[in-house]
Amino acid sequence: MRPLSGGFLLLIAPLLGGRGADRTQPAVVAAEEPPSRTPRLEAGALLDACAILTKADLAEVLKEEPRKPKAAEESRQMPGSRLTGSTCQYVGEGWRIRFFVERGHDDESRKVGRLAFKGWKQVPKLGDEAWWGQSDPAKPGTMTVFAGTHALVLSWFVRGGKVGPGTLEHSTELLRRALGRLE
Repeated sequence: MRPLSGGFLLLIAPLLGGRGADRTQPAVVAAEEPPSRTPRLEAGALLDACAILTKADLAEVLKEEPRKPKAAEESRQMPGSRLTGSTCQYVGEGWRIRFFVERGHDDESRKVGRLAFKGWKQVPKLGDEAWWGQSDPAKPGTMTVFAGTHALVLSWFVRGGKVGPGTLEHSTELLRRALGRLE
């Protein structure tokens, strides 16, 4: 039996309270404010989650300007892992999202990742496969999309437990925009 890949930890990190990524590796910090019209990510380029899902994307979809994003970083998910990932966090009035993008997935890591999706709803026509999960229908959720060797994870956190902007529809549109920037 082969060991679990580092990607599994990132895919279920929202369920574990964000634990799982190896932060001992040096981080690559992105520009403070990514441009609103970011070109597609070139093959081999460093991952920058804040450039893949931009502040302008959130402002257009949510009709609310989020605060400046927390700087993105790229790191190996576990020592020796083939997976690299980047995280970006945006905050608005009463809500916060954490966006992960990870590169290096294969059929095996997708299979392992799917173990976290029991009870989640499959979302059609988004990437190669997409999943939406909520701990309670009255609360915001998390969406994970696999596209090629990438996994994208968008997790919503809303004060007061209300769904607010953390809907399936908002998540789908935001991740559709992010997918358009991948190689």
